[in-house]
Amino acid sequence: MKSLRGIIFSLISALGYSSVYIIARFAQEYTPIDVFLFWWFFVASLLSFIFVGRTLRGFSKSVRNNLTFFLYFGLSEAAGTFIFFYLLKIMNPSLLSFIGNLSPLFVALWAFLLMNEKLGPVEIIGGLIAIAGVIIITGASPKGEIVKILVVVAITLMFAFNTVLVRIKVKDIQPIFMVSFRVYSLFMIYAVYLFIKTGFAFPDIRSVPFIISGALMGPIIATFSVFEALKYLKAADVTIIKSIQPLLVTLGSYVFLHRALTMRQFLGGILILIGVNAVIIAASKERSAAV
Repeated sequence: MKSLRGIIFSLISALGYSSVYIIARFAQEYTPIDVFLFWWFFVASLLSFIFVGRTLRGFSKSVRNNLTFFLYFGLSEAAGTFIFFYLLKIMNPSLLSFIGNLSPLFVALWAFLLMNEKLGPVEIIGGLIAIAGVIIITGASPKGEIVKILVVVAITLMFAFNTVLVRIKVKDIQPIFMVSFRVYSLFMIYAVYLFIKTGFAFPDIRSVPFIISGALMGPIIATFSVFEALKYLKAADVTIIKSIQPLLVTLGSYVFLHRALTMRQFLGGILILIGVNAVIIAASKERSAAV
């Protein structure tokens, strides 16, 4: 029964994060990115308060005690998230999701470089398979898409670096505090950006349902579901289940946005999933053997 709960929460998380790709794309059809980001994270901040409101004193203390880390974390996540949503507006969400799924591979790489965690032969082979998938996707994409793909790889590498830092700091900071700080800091940074650029502005009324539902599904429901899933399943199992996310985004892009991948692009995406899951499974077995 516990395993079933973990699977359900993992699937909810995958569905929640997948929906963000489609919902945010629709929201940006009517509202500029600066206004969109301000209101997206304004709503997410209000919703996030529900989860940390009772522990606000512990949250503020945690931020004060780890101020340098939180400053870097907030600024880097704001920059990466801005780029992510901008790319989401101008490229096929399916490509963005497949390449973003490289994150576990990059996490393993950063852990090797920063935490001296070993990379076994299966992880290396899996990484090579995933990189081959990126190469196939790149070769099958128009020239104008290649730079965008490289930018997605770069921000995924940065997000993976942040994930490793979080793993290092998680002994001192509750995960829910990190999630909440990310939401609050992004809201404040995007508020400053909006007021400097254009001043206060409301979103187009047509964007409002998408902003509210997207802010609820992504930063709140999907993230909360990950934490709940981790109560019942190993982190590797949760990550593997969540790897269906690019397939859900591909389906959603085709049905709602009428954006389809070519067969070669889809093949490259499948290779990324195979390679990354090989890395996850191998890393999980190595940790279990070390315990």
